[in-house]
Amino acid sequence: MAGVGRMDLRTFATFNVLGALLWSVGVTMLGFALGKTIPSVRDHLVIVEAIIIFLSVIPVGVEVVRSRRERQTKGPVEARHLVPEPVDERPHQRDLEQPGDQAASR
Repeated sequence: MAGVGRMDLRTFATFNVLGALLWSVGVTMLGFALGKTIPSVRDHLVIVEAIIIFLSVIPVGVEVVRSRRERQTKGPVEARHLVPEPVDERPHQRDLEQPGDQAASR
């Protein structure tokens, strides 16, 4: 997404590092607080991990169900907007031209 939006590399790297730092510190502190607040959580760590994984998969399941329902109600012809159009990956002539080529072609 950063490339499509033509985000500056420095801005992208800054946000990427900042996000990674906040995420890692946040998750670590959340685990520490959970361990201190609920002392028996260590004995049930597998259950806690299973709950976290289950909660993480719910949005994917919801989107799959929505997509299938939309395809069933609209039919295959009207649901074509759900399938992305093929992209022409050949470079355009203007992208191949060098800055000095425009003056020479005139």
